[in-house]
Amino acid sequence: MPRLLAARRHQADALLVDGLLERGAPERFVGPTVAQINRDSQLPSQEHSLESWRAYNYPHVTTVYWSLYRSARYASPPLARRRPWQWYLRRAHATALAVWRWGGDPWTKKQGNGVGTAQWGLMVGSVFELVLSDLRREGWAEEAASLQEATEKRMAVWLSMPFPYGSTHSPGLDGGQHRAGSEFSWDSTGHEEISTWLLAFGKEAEAAQVKDAITAYAYCGSARRWWDFTINGATVRGNERVFHHYAAALNSVPLYDHALRDPTNGWLWRLAHCAGGGSLTNVRRDGSASMGMHADPEVLALDDYSADFGVGFYGHWRNAGAYYVCAAAGSLGLACLGCDAALHRPAGAPPSDCPPAGAAEVSPRDAFGRRAYLWPLALLLSCEGGRFSRLRLEWVEGRLGTLRLALLPAFAGASHALLSLTADGTVARGSRRARVRCERPAPCNVGATSFGGEAAGWLNISLAGAAEVELVVALERGECHLYHFGVLSSLV
Repeated sequence: MPRLLAARRHQADALLVDGLLERGAPERFVGPTVAQINRDSQLPSQEHSLESWRAYNYPHVTTVYWSLYRSARYASPPLARRRPWQWYLRRAHATALAVWRWGGDPWTKKQGNGVGTAQWGLMVGSVFELVLSDLRREGWAEEAASLQEATEKRMAVWLSMPFPYGSTHSPGLDGGQHRAGSEFSWDSTGHEEISTWLLAFGKEAEAAQVKDAITAYAYCGSARRWWDFTINGATVRGNERVFHHYAAALNSVPLYDHALRDPTNGWLWRLAHCAGGGSLTNVRRDGSASMGMHADPEVLALDDYSADFGVGFYGHWRNAGAYYVCAAAGSLGLACLGCDAALHRPAGAPPSDCPPAGAAEVSPRDAFGRRAYLWPLALLLSCEGGRFSRLRLEWVEGRLGTLRLALLPAFAGASHALLSLTADGTVARGSRRARVRCERPAPCNVGATSFGGEAAGWLNISLAGAAEVELVVALERGECHLYHFGVLSSLV
């Protein structure tokens, strides 16, 4: 077994270095090698295999490199030890930047300067924003500036259209101008990246248009999804709807983003949770994955092929977490999405759907335990290297006293966890301050991170080999902003 694992790691590394990238153009994604073409007659010609115009391929490769960067940076598993973390981050940046340089038009074969598919929202394209955030956090100013510049050029196209979403195949209102969006006229897969960037750059009105388009689709934002089984499925029964198609999971990304900015909107929370969680129903008991469920009443079973499952699982992972919210709109009331909540009211406390009295203990039940949103605090917490075990909110005389949170190591041998605090965008941008102390075990330290760039809001928590670490967070008024949803820059 050890020899087999070593061989697999070497194979994966060789694929990342030689199989995905063209020699002499390290950021250019290409297809199968000539040797693969020669031994498999079903593969396309060498000419087609070397085409790099399809911008939709670049986010997937970027995600692989970015994931290995994060793994090497925070955990250093065997798969990520063959290269330093800087190597993976440089590859992620170069591949993300290549969308503008190499993306193109399948009909004219023109490439570069944002033509063709490079103009539209890309499936899993929100990963580019994660890459940009990490470039800034690491202090790689030159690389961050180049990726932001390319993104602003793409965004200028979206903002010039009547609606910043749609399809490359959908004509505009004048019958000639194509609107920015996704790959097919019935598609909704361009919304995820477009909304992510619009919100990041402070274009909230335009981002709201994207959100409103998603909520118009049935089945948790899945859109029509009639053709996928015909193209990728093992069972083909004509035009059949795909339940929990990856489009829904991708659309959960903007839905969660907008719900966090409108946390009293129960309809958004319901839709986001349905869209994001549906991908898990495509996982069988043995752990194997399916592209989706056949909606035909005579079938009602998971398809045998996995196909695009990974795209949907990215959408699930992106915002998976524990969301303790109270939303009057949509009749949601007090709810714990991806978590369990136990309320402890003081004797004589008046009943309320959203009680700011007593205490509440939140136990995450999502797949990762790395993200938690607490409505009473208007606070989003993220963790790398650790996972939330429980979060307890305590009130004194109707005012929040403390937040106690327990962290577990995310993997065996984890020595540190990185904790991030982000204030909800709906809170008045007045002064807020958070005091964080490590209470158990002793010694227990909370310190600064080793990032060389914009690391405001990130705290370094020493796990010190402990089975569990307990932190206390006190929110106070003061001169220091608690880190809110920020704006990268204004589009010129």
